[in-house]
Amino acid sequence: GTSRKGAIQLSQELQLTLLCDLCDEIARNGFKKIVLLNGHGGNSSMLDYFLKSNLGREVDYTLYLIPMYSSGLSEEEAEKIKEICGKNGDHAGEWEGSPVMAAAPGSVKMEQHTYAEPIQPQGRLNHLGRVRTLREWNAKYPYNTTGCPSKATQAQGEAMLKIYIDAFVRDLKIIKADTETAKLQKEFYENMKR
Repeated sequence: GTSRKGAIQLSQELQLTLLCDLCDEIARNGFKKIVLLNGHGGNSSMLDYFLKSNLGREVDYTLYLIPMYSSGLSEEEAEKIKEICGKNGDHAGEWEGSPVMAAAPGSVKMEQHTYAEPIQPQGRLNHLGRVRTLREWNAKYPYNTTGCPSKATQAQGEAMLKIYIDAFVRDLKIIKADTETAKLQKEFYENMKR
């Protein structure tokens, strides 16, 4: 979570219940393939958990999750992104700022960026080694920003969005043609009843 002004945080329980009810209602309205497109890295674990937590729940639709940004891109697509914005991803930096600038011009307030670049992890919990805590991100990046935000441009974002959109369209075509997931799901439900 974040304590930034203007941020709205909902409990995980509410988010999971909302997603479950939303998918059920979409299916009740006749859609039998439901696609979740993740647009934020912070959602990845929760959405993976959502998929797994619904394994044993019998529904009459199939659920698909398309990962965020570069995750899942072809090698060629990933290389094109790296050519546009360098080798490393970031949070609220060049990689994330550029697409936002393209999708919502004027929404990125670069004048509010006052941190020295590149913004590197502070490593305040490195002494824990592989032990995980709830504060890992905050310990590394107390300002919730990484990389070089000042390098973000609308033109870069437009080029990146084209790659992401083309990949999304490709994924949707694969999902549309998919018949195996529904068969496997039906088989799973039948095996659960034995």
